[in-house]
Amino acid sequence: MVLRLLDHEVIDCSMPIEEHWRFAPTITHRELTAKGGCHFHSTALTMGAHGFTHVDAPRHVDPAGGWFDEVRLETIMGPAVVADVSALGDNAAIDVEHLDRTPIRPGDILLVRSDHETRWPTSTPQYWTRAPWLTRAAAEWVLAAGVSAIGFDFPQDRGIRADYVDDWAPSADLDDDWPCHRILLTKGIPQIEYLTNLAAITQPRCTFAAVPLRLVRSDGAPARALAFLAAEASDRTASGSEHR
Repeated sequence: MVLRLLDHEVIDCSMPIEEHWRFAPTITHRELTAKGGCHFHSTALTMGAHGFTHVDAPRHVDPAGGWFDEVRLETIMGPAVVADVSALGDNAAIDVEHLDRTPIRPGDILLVRSDHETRWPTSTPQYWTRAPWLTRAAAEWVLAAGVSAIGFDFPQDRGIRADYVDDWAPSADLDDDWPCHRILLTKGIPQIEYLTNLAAITQPRCTFAAVPLRLVRSDGAPARALAFLAAEASDRTASGSEHR
């Protein structure tokens, strides 16, 4: 979804919440009539805090880490830069060499774009079992770059697929299978997981906001993720395409 808001193009980068084999939300509908006679349709949703597009807090993997209500909004809202690794395709290890040309500035939100949902819809098991992943070295490089948060349009750690493949062979060190969770999240770098539509961000930089539910004492929260492109940048892109 792409909208206009004042002088910005707004791109919805959120995964739709719908029936799903992995996240298993419960979505129910009721027709109600209030005592005063007004009719209502009421939708009820039950799901985990880590289903669909969401933000992880350090407590998710660190018993001593902060809860979600301790995550500062300015870490998950602000200037963002896109690292395009979409050419790597399925089952690819994303290493330092695939990220180090991205012009990251300290305090940026790093969005790692693989376009994985264009190959395997997010509702399919293959979205998890054939995803690319970040290596331990890449996670350490991202930490050193000083990002405020990191977002992904794919399951970012190789270990995420462990429960869904029959021939899973773990690495000798957990940090090799779970580097984003164990190296970045434990150091206070929030993870914005299961983004979509990053290909619609047509500029290398944008303003990005992951707007989570204000859950108290939770290790994560579902979020609506939005990218804002300045109208001048998007208009130049459109103008350039018309004259090619």
